[in-house]
Amino acid sequence: MSPWGIGNRMWTRRRGFDWAVRGQGGRKFTTRVGTGAAWYKQERLAKGRKLAEEACIPSCRQFARTGVPSSLRCRIWANSLGLSNISEKQRAYFQRLCGEVEQRKMFTDSLVGSDVLWITDDERYFVFEENLRAVMLAFTRDTEVQGACSCAPHPALHGRGRDRNGANHGPFPPNGVVPFRGLVLYAAPLCYVYPAMEDHYFVFRALYCRHFCRLHVIDASDGLSAPALPGLCASFESILQEAQPEVVFRLVSLGVHPLRPAFSWLVHAFVGFLDPAQVRAAACSDKRQGRSAECDVQHSAGMH
Repeated sequence: MSPWGIGNRMWTRRRGFDWAVRGQGGRKFTTRVGTGAAWYKQERLAKGRKLAEEACIPSCRQFARTGVPSSLRCRIWANSLGLSNISEKQRAYFQRLCGEVEQRKMFTDSLVGSDVLWITDDERYFVFEENLRAVMLAFTRDTEVQGACSCAPHPALHGRGRDRNGANHGPFPPNGVVPFRGLVLYAAPLCYVYPAMEDHYFVFRALYCRHFCRLHVIDASDGLSAPALPGLCASFESILQEAQPEVVFRLVSLGVHPLRPAFSWLVHAFVGFLDPAQVRAAACSDKRQGRSAECDVQHSAGMH
């Protein structure tokens, strides 16, 4: 057992990871050939379409454990997060957040803008600059984020005194999440799946509050029901030692901790390190009941 309460790979699998790395819908069908591959693909599509219509959250999460065909990711992911239909009230709420961005500028806006420019320097994301800027600026104004997060990303900052309208200052920024370099990476891959900014925003917000907020938290209360960064790091080290022991030996002989080159991959959910299509394929198996993706960690363990 590690100091964080996370055991070895077999212990982790017994507790929650009940799926294999290969043979997953939404990924390349390299393990099946001929009519078998075509049959499996059609079966997955048919089942996925049915679940997309039913919008049953547990069923969609179960289906997503073995991957989601690309044509169904938009609906299955949203269903898995309880967002089968974005209501008019929610759309109006997003528009109100955008209005607040125009009406009131904040110091953190420059941090968000710098982060957006950083990711849109990438040729794979530059066409989404406007969408990402709108989504991330609205996110900073959303007062519902802080209470919805599965863990506090950091202590909230609170203003002192009252504003010019006489109201007490609340958390700063209003969502309670101080922007940092790389926050936009959590939202960037969703641009390929959700062209409408309202859909993009609410799926991103749900993912951040449920999963991504745990990727930049050092939390000793980490658990397999929703593993945070220490658990992922422990899993990575265990998998790397089993899958690529010669790499571990080489890194140690050079005085490099095996986790050092991979740490930023884990913190940023592999965005910016893998091609967007690979990130989306890997994310298919993350829309589950809060469990981290062992296969993604194993993939990173064998990358170099």
